[in-house]
Order: sequence, then structure tokens, then C-alpha cells
Amino acid sequence: MNAADFRSVALPEALQRLAEMPAIVSGALAGAGPEELRLRPDAESFCLIEQACHLRDLEREGYAVRLRRMLGGSGSRAFPRST
Repeated sequence: MNAADFRSVALPEALQRLAEMPAIVSGALAGAGPEELRLRPDAESFCLIEQACHLRDLEREGYAVRLRRMLGGSGSRAFPRST
């Protein structure tokens, strides 16, 4: 699955979907036990806990840093190129 598999949405709809996501995830995981949260679908995939930690790390170490740079107006590049 990649970006081509998803239809484009306008910003207001995207923001609404993001706002609804915590409740959707919470409801989906409400009955899951520790074993289910640690179950890997296959040897190369993350379990649900690893997926959640991966997303947390992306927010903290990636997107949050870039947003702070953009909003801070420090003059540094908000999106540095990787070399």
C-alpha cells in the first residue's frame, strides 16, 4: 500500500479525520490484551505496540522538530535535505 492507494482529500476533511483518529484507535484496541498487542502479523512486521512507538518517535523526532523550526522563524531550514 502506498499514497496512490488513497484518494486525495481537502485539508478540512483531513483535519477532521485526524481529530477522530484517537477515538477510533481507542475503540479498536479496547478489548485487546497484552498478547494481542504484541502479536506480529509476520516476521517482518511490527506489532501494535511497536507501530504506536514508531508513530510516537516520528512525531517527536521528525514532525515536531520541523514544526518548531517553521514556527520559530529561526532562519534555519525547516526541511533539511538528507545527504
